[in-house]
Formats: sequence, C-alpha cells, structure tokens
Amino acid sequence: MHPSARAWAAAGTALALSAVAGGCGGCGGQVSPGSDAGAGGDGGGPGDSGTSGGAAAPFVNAYCNYLSRCEATLGPVLASEAECRTLLGDFLDCFIGPLTIMGVTVDVLVDSATVDACAAALATAACDQSGPPVLTCDFQNLFAFGGTAAAGQPCDYIAVGCGPGLYCYSDTAAPCSVCRPPGGEGDPCVDTFAACVPGLFCDGATGVCTAPQPDGAPCSDDVGCISGRCAVGGVGTVCTARAGAGSPCGGPADCLPALTCVGGTCGTPVAVGAACTSDDDCGGFHACSATGSVCVNAGPPGSPCGSDDECYASARCDLTSSTCVPTQLCDAAIGEPCQSDLPTACAAGGYCTLVGMENECAPQIPAGMPCTGVDPDECAGGGFCDTLSGTCAGVVAAGAPCAPGDLCAAGTACSSTGICAAGQADGAACAAPADCASFWCDPATMLCAPFPTCP
Repeated sequence: MHPSARAWAAAGTALALSAVAGGCGGCGGQVSPGSDAGAGGDGGGPGDSGTSGGAAAPFVNAYCNYLSRCEATLGPVLASEAECRTLLGDFLDCFIGPLTIMGVTVDVLVDSATVDACAAALATAACDQSGPPVLTCDFQNLFAFGGTAAAGQPCDYIAVGCGPGLYCYSDTAAPCSVCRPPGGEGDPCVDTFAACVPGLFCDGATGVCTAPQPDGAPCSDDVGCISGRCAVGGVGTVCTARAGAGSPCGGPADCLPALTCVGGTCGTPVAVGAACTSDDDCGGFHACSATGSVCVNAGPPGSPCGSDDECYASARCDLTSSTCVPTQLCDAAIGEPCQSDLPTACAAGGYCTLVGMENECAPQIPAGMPCTGVDPDECAGGGFCDTLSGTCAGVVAAGAPCAPGDLCAAGTACSSTGICAAGQADGAACAAPADCASFWCDPATMLCAPFPTCP
C-alpha cells in the first residue's frame, strides 16, 4: 500500500472506533458561484504545524491514551501511544486554520467545549469491544467553520458559514440550504458534519437521524451498527457481531478487535518472529516481513526496513537507504507521495494525482492546456477542467463575459446577461438566480428575494 495512503488509513482506523468517517462525505450544501466545496487545495491549507492537533490536543491526548490503556481489549490500533499522538495530531493539523479551496478561504476552527467534553468522556470510558463512546465523541464535531449565519439563514459551507452549534442543511425537496442545529432522532438530515446530536448518526438510506442498531437489523455501513460491523447476512446487509476465536472469517474486520484472521479463522495474532504469509496474520501494526516472511514490529523513522509495512503508519520505507522516513500527510511538495482524499494533500501550486501505481503531487495545469477532469483541483488558479474542450478553463474575472458553466471570480456569478457580476439586492428585477445576491430569483415575481427557508 502507498505509504501516504497507509498513514491516512491508520488515522481512519483509529477514528473508526468512534464511528468517524474521516471527512465531509456527502456534504449537501448549495455552493455559491466562485467556490467549490468538493475540490481540493489550489491554495494549500494549514498543513503540519507540529502542534499535535493544536487546539484539539486535549482530544488527541485523551483518545490515544484510551487506545493505549484498552489495548488488551481493542488490540494494537497503532504501534505506540506516541505514534498515535503524532499521526492523529498531524492529521488534525491538516484541517485546522485557514483553508483555501478554489480561491475561497474558510477558517476551520476547533470547538473547545466539544474538545473538553470528548476528552472527559474518553478519560472515563470503559474498555469494551465496541471501542470509544460511539458517536458521542465524534471527531467531526470538533470542527467549526468560523461562520456567523444564524439558524434559518442561507448557507453554503464556504462563502457563508453557519454560526457555532449549527450546520448547513440542504433539503433536496426545496432549492435552499440553511443553518440549523443538529437533529434529534427521526429528524431529517444530510450525511455531513454534525448533522445529528451525539449518540445518533445520519442514515443515508432514510435521510433521518437514527440510533445505531443492534445485531440483525438492516444496515448500509458500519457506523449504523452498535457492533461497528455491517456485513452480508440473510437478505441484504445486517448489523453483525464480530466473531470470536475459532470462528471463520474473511479478514481481520470480521473478528473481535483483539483478534485477527489467520488462515480463514479468527485467532490470536502470530507472534513477532514467527512465520507468516500476510500482514493480517501479524495483527495490529506488526507486519509480515517482505524479506524473511516472519512477523516484525513496525519501526519508527530511522529503523531499518525492506517495505513500507515494516515502518510506522506515519512513515514509509526509503528503499535507497532501507530506512523508515516520515510521511507527509498534507502540503506535500511536487514529486512527493500524497493522499488524494485530503483537501490539502499538496502544497500551493500542486495537486494529487495517480502517477504509475502511486499518488504523487504534480504541478497544476495552466488554463488552455489539456486536462482529464478526474482530479477536481488539477487546474491552476482555481480553474476547472472544461470537459467539452478537454482543457483547463481559468476563473473569469468580474465584469468579463461568461457562459453558463463558467467559474466566475469569488463574489460574482455568471448573470443572465452573460457577464460575471455581483448579485443584485432584494427587489431588483432578475431572470436567473445568479442575478441576485441572495441567489434566489422568485419565479412568481421575477424579482430578487431572500433565499427560501427550508422546512
């Protein structure tokens, strides 16, 4: 596995024990002209500040301490508590602070009250096989976006963020996105940050806030199950208990956390120094040595290695020196390995793309040059890939001619007159939503009007 992907997966593995998906997932807000909530890093992001999660440090420390003291029950999630602090802290540092997306900057903050509540819950949480308090300490809830919009006001995640304790809700039955508090059980939701109150999750199949289900209940993903495992069983997929020692398995995820899948059977991981055929045999963050086919401890930077799996998840094996070296989780330089799922994977001027068999940061493509449209941030200057021409199209300046589909400068939209312009005030005549500052042209009056409030 690519070293950067291993690091990202390791962070996800640790966080998955508290039902974290790792990222926005199905963000549902309407995006204002001149911004793109799904694209990544043309201006770079906060990057690795070396602060172990910065303002989220109490959460990082409490979380890694929980995993360490509960290792006998959960199994070794990471090689050591120190590596957990480094990896999880660096991961959070990739998001905290000013984050520029397609030329629009949003200030990603940390909710100190949530951090303190999470740390307190983890300090007293029991060591059981379900892992840390499910969804009560959801890492996604640590983030806020520095917005000021009140409940019921329009929002779009980037240009117009919601105030503390609110999230941007998009109702597919109405052309509006508004700020609202997290939903209670049975309330409608979209699968995104803080959609439901702690203890509930947003069920993508029903679109309502739901409590995790017991074994035997239908499910669509692991987060919907108390056991943390959604598997094929009977008709469709159902919540399923993890298997104990001696039970058949198809992989480590089928077994209780402290076990692994050895030769198709759940059992104790193979000891360090004993023969193995795959990393799964060794369990946790031990590895099956590529040179000796025995289980070895994953080593920190500076340790000898023959493959990436012989290094900490926060490191990779430099085959030139046969030594473990640190992995850059975000803001990687051109030519360096990167993780495409991170919005700040590459430093300013670069984007993360597949080069051969691995992801690597490459220079962004200038306007007018061929592009693929596969990587949303491949075009320079906040531009986009015009799939009709197969070339990068730049951001159209305010006051310049534009065509439907063009990306206008931040704060403007391609109006019905074919010019990138700021929207007009409520009450002005309009022919399209882009003509209005509110981005709503009332079809009954053809006048700009306040954005509708979602039910």
